[in-house]
Amino acid sequence: MGDNALLGWTNDGVLISAESLATDTGSDDTVTVNAGNVTWIGGVGNDTLEIDDAAQGSEHVLMGDNAQLGWTDDGVLVSAESLAFDEGGNDTVTVNAGNVTWIGGVGNDTLEIDDAAQGSEHVLMGDNAQLGWKDDGVLVSAESLVFDEGGNDTVTMNAGNVTWVGGVGDDSLTITAADQDSQHVLMVTTPSWAGRMTAC
Repeated sequence: MGDNALLGWTNDGVLISAESLATDTGSDDTVTVNAGNVTWIGGVGNDTLEIDDAAQGSEHVLMGDNAQLGWTDDGVLVSAESLAFDEGGNDTVTVNAGNVTWIGGVGNDTLEIDDAAQGSEHVLMGDNAQLGWKDDGVLVSAESLVFDEGGNDTVTMNAGNVTWVGGVGDDSLTITAADQDSQHVLMVTTPSWAGRMTAC
C-alpha cells in the first residue's frame, strides 16, 4: 500500500479486504518487486511499481490511486473499485508477466506488460472504475464511474486476452504479439455511453 490503507484477513490468514484511507494524504512512492503475486494500491501521488521476474501464472491486482478491494474467504478477488475520484497522480506500472488486473485512476497513467503468456488474462481500466467477479473468479461487470476525471493513459503489452476500457482522455492501447486465438474486449467511454459491461 503506497499511502494510507486498512487491510483485513481471515483467522486463517487469507487477505479479504484492502481499502485506501485519508485519500487526500500521501506522496510519490516507488516499489520494486522481483516475483510473486502482487496486490498494490498506490494512493495519492505519482507512484511507480516495477515487477521484473514474476512467473507466468502470477496474479497481480494493481490500483494506481485510491481504491477498495474485496476477496472471498478463499482468496478469490470479487470486487475492485476506485475511491476519491479526483485524488491521485500520474502512475507508472511495469510488469514482466502474469495475469494483470489494473485500474489506473486519476492522471496520465502508464502500464507496460512485456512478457505475458498468450493465455494470460488482463482486465485493464484506464481511469476510475468498478469491477466485479463471481466467487469462482469469472468477471461479470466492468464499469467506468465518472466522465470528468481521468487522464491520457498509455497501455502496452505483448500478449494475452485483454478487457480494456480507456475512460476519459486520449488513451492508447497497443498489443504487439497476441496470437490469433486471443480474445479482446476493447472499449472507449463517452458521456452518452456509460462504459459498462455486464454478464450473467
